[in-house]
Amino acid sequence: MMRIAPILIRTTQNYQLLCFLMVLLGMQNSILIDLDLFFLYSYQWVKQGRGEYRLFQDLFKRGLLGRAHEATDLGFVYNSHHSEFSDTRCMKVPLWMVRAVKMTGVRNPHETAEAIMTRTSSFIAEVRQQGASK
Repeated sequence: MMRIAPILIRTTQNYQLLCFLMVLLGMQNSILIDLDLFFLYSYQWVKQGRGEYRLFQDLFKRGLLGRAHEATDLGFVYNSHHSEFSDTRCMKVPLWMVRAVKMTGVRNPHETAEAIMTRTSSFIAEVRQQGASK
């Protein structure tokens, strides 16, 4: 049975989220190592230090987050704003208008959506491929 746990970060309480997941999985004193995890941030949140990106990056680098040498991925979409992740209205409204109200940055929100889809699809394909080879 293949387990996929893609997580799109949308909260500033990610440390609490991580602890909650550990409790749910019965790993209060452990780490999330038996799951394929996918954390994708907006560039805006990485620059502002929001969403505990540095905490997850540290755990990821030390091999304490996700399966070692498996599909776990942590990253961000360069030049993206948080609203391009959490609010699809910025794709429905004319670009000049969403830029005027600072719902998007220098990047077109449609390009950001495509980058999100590409990263997510790649992650799912990798998990499926690894599951098929076992």
